[in-house]
Order: sequence, then structure tokens, then C-alpha cells
Amino acid sequence: MPPKQRDIGWEHATSVGGSLKLVKCNYYGKIVHGGIIRMKHHLARVSGQVEACLKLKVPKEASTLLRKYLSEGSKERAFIKAKKEHLMKS
Repeated sequence: MPPKQRDIGWEHATSVGGSLKLVKCNYYGKIVHGGIIRMKHHLARVSGQVEACLKLKVPKEASTLLRKYLSEGSKERAFIKAKKEHLMKS
């Protein structure tokens, strides 16, 4: 399955010019360089890698869902990293 179909972010954004690194917001047209992960951070209003979205055109439900999705992914990556470190020490 192509990455575009697996990631929840593609329900809220589209690629520009066929490039997965240039992504346009479906709600108000902002273009983000760097891919769907940066767009999810933008739409979820998570500052850091990209400017948090200040527009009210993004539904609160979408923002909350993406924030939860990003949080779960971070926890999963941290668990995998800890597991690898433990195995390396053994």
C-alpha cells in the first residue's frame, strides 16, 4: 500500500505537483515544504518543526485527532527505542 493511503494526514492535505515533500492544506491552501509529517504538525497546532496553524478554518476535531495521532506515534517510537537499547545492553 502506498504511503499516501496509509497516513491519516492525507485526509486533510494533498500533494503538490506529485511530490510527497510539498503538501497543501485542504482547508485553506497553505503549502508546507517537508512532507505530510510537517503538515500534520501544522494542522494539529503543534509548534516546533513548523508554524502552528492559527486559522480557524481547520475543524477542531481534525486538529485534535491529528494531535492524538502524533502523540501515539511518539510514544510508540520511544518504546521501540527503549527496547532496542535494552537489547543492545544484553
